Amino acid sequence: MTAGPPAANPSPPPFSESPAAPIELQAATASRITSVSVYAARAEVARVFHVALKTGTNQLVIGGLPTILEHESLRVEGRGNAVIQDVSIANVAPDEPWRSPRPTRAPNFAVAAQPTPELQALSVRLEAAVRARARIDKSVTAVENFLNSLTIEHIDATKLAGALHECEATTEVLDGRKPELDKEIHALETEITAQQQKERDSKAPKTKEVHPKLKTQVSISVFAEVEGQVEIVLKYAVSRATWTPLYDVRVNTDTKEKPITLLYKAAVKQDTGESWDEVPLTLETSRPTFGANIPELQPWDLRVYRPYRQPTMFLPPGSTPAPVIISPPSRYSHRSRSRSRSRSMSPRYRRRSHSREHSPPRPEIQFPTAEVIGSGAGVSATFRVPGTVSLPSDGQVHNFTIVKLALDGQMSWVCVPKLDTKVHLSAKITNESDFLLLRGNASVYLDGSFVARSEIPSVSPKESFNCSLGVDPAIRITYHPLIKNKNKDKTTSSGSFFSSNREKTETSSCAYTQRISVHNTKSAAVARLKIVDHIPASRDAQIEVRLISPALKVPVPEEDAAVVESKPSQSRSRTSALLSLKGNSNSSSSSVTASKLSKQVKVASGVVAQWDGADEDDADATSLGAERKLNWICAPLPAQGKVDLSLEWEVVWPAELQILGL
Repeated sequence: MTAGPPAANPSPPPFSESPAAPIELQAATASRITSVSVYAARAEVARVFHVALKTGTNQLVIGGLPTILEHESLRVEGRGNAVIQDVSIANVAPDEPWRSPRPTRAPNFAVAAQPTPELQALSVRLEAAVRARARIDKSVTAVENFLNSLTIEHIDATKLAGALHECEATTEVLDGRKPELDKEIHALETEITAQQQKERDSKAPKTKEVHPKLKTQVSISVFAEVEGQVEIVLKYAVSRATWTPLYDVRVNTDTKEKPITLLYKAAVKQDTGESWDEVPLTLETSRPTFGANIPELQPWDLRVYRPYRQPTMFLPPGSTPAPVIISPPSRYSHRSRSRSRSRSMSPRYRRRSHSREHSPPRPEIQFPTAEVIGSGAGVSATFRVPGTVSLPSDGQVHNFTIVKLALDGQMSWVCVPKLDTKVHLSAKITNESDFLLLRGNASVYLDGSFVARSEIPSVSPKESFNCSLGVDPAIRITYHPLIKNKNKDKTTSSGSFFSSNREKTETSSCAYTQRISVHNTKSAAVARLKIVDHIPASRDAQIEVRLISPALKVPVPEEDAAVVESKPSQSRSRTSALLSLKGNSNSSSSSVTASKLSKQVKVASGVVAQWDGADEDDADATSLGAERKLNWICAPLPAQGKVDLSLEWEVVWPAELQILGL
């Protein structure tokens, strides 16, 4: 069957000159849904009708379609020996108020002269019951009259007692039959009334009631060359239907191979007015295109990120410029400016630059960006839900499983005990499947227990992503109280040894010790546990912070190291201002160049210390230690294992100064 005018035929089949009555069909009862495709904000539905056509032109009127049906999306296909000539679409009775179907009392139509056999049989039974009830009443009256007429002249006194007893027994039997007959008469009357109502309803004119959500009507003109059955397919789009990805992440810490099970689900809801019962469901991430227009691609622009720069202010003649506030010297300010021209400013790099440049944060210029969330430039995916599903039109969310994936992941445990002694579990998961993972919320289950809600980013096949897996209560961290030891003030002299004008300086110092205890209560070893802590950072050249344990070194830019080595006496104050952290005072060198920096220091068996970020692939050696944040890496932490960690540092400052932050 093809759409369009019928082909020329020199001998058209004969058909009646008077137009045939329209064939009226209700979508819910006369068709079945063969497929549903749900997009981000709409759905495409395919319905199949099997219709018996007569030779000639047939007019099909299909009602009960969704009111929110998008008219421009309607497509009509046919299979069979017929031609689709015309299609029109309209809404039926948009102003008529909706009345829910309910029993109504019909008008008092007269029952036909010849009732149905069922009604005749009921009437015969009712008449018999009524006559029986009347006979009982007559019998009781006769007995009472007989008793009233008795006198001593008509009956022997010796027989009076027997006559009275017999009358009483007869009356009792008759009274017992009355309730049975009354009940039977009531039941027959009720049934006869129902039959009469049914007969009236069948003869009364019928009125159509239209559901407010199913007011769309499609009229199709079909020319059939021969009489027979054809198949009509309606495809249309409706709004008020949507789906979002949803995940269950189940982690088994006792399993080494593929410990992560990812349940890929879809949260679907629809309020289109029609129920989708036992339908094949397809989920789409692309945007549907309807109509005859070819979609047109828009330009896809790339821009270079340019950091914000303070605009130059031109003052009119005679104006007085505002005072300039000088920030403390920074060891990395000149290097960060040179590097900003050679690489993009990632969030991590911006954070480090901010810590190195002790200046107020500057606002960033926002550029238009494209976020890949499953639909967009070059990203399109189709998911088919296994089997068939039923989805009522209730506007409620219904979850369906798309696929169950067994994935591999690198588990890591992280704790920042100064803020929270809970150990957080995360995993770097590789999407080894052929499915595109769309951005969506995830419920995380750890060893069978629900622990947290997380989020899965958009991940292509074979890509990796980080996923937070909540808190692992099986690893216990104790953050002991800080131990503070105030040392005696010291007096030092500066200047030439033989000079009489040597300057004496009195300094104060204080040593701090922070202990951290770790206990793995699991029956299995923990692959990698990271403990994060920090020491204070000096923001003044007169304050010196010395890291004692662990013995980590602070990197110095190459040019600064050259100055220190060539002119140690002249550059001592500059080095203090740049570093403000001299490392282990007992070591021969408290700072090293970035090229000579050892990223990790062994603390104990299976435990190393490092500056925060040293284990990252894109770690910048020149920025390590800038935030004074350090890590202990326990890899592995044995089952039932215990580890004691210690962080020691010393702060030295001129005795006449008051230090803020200690």
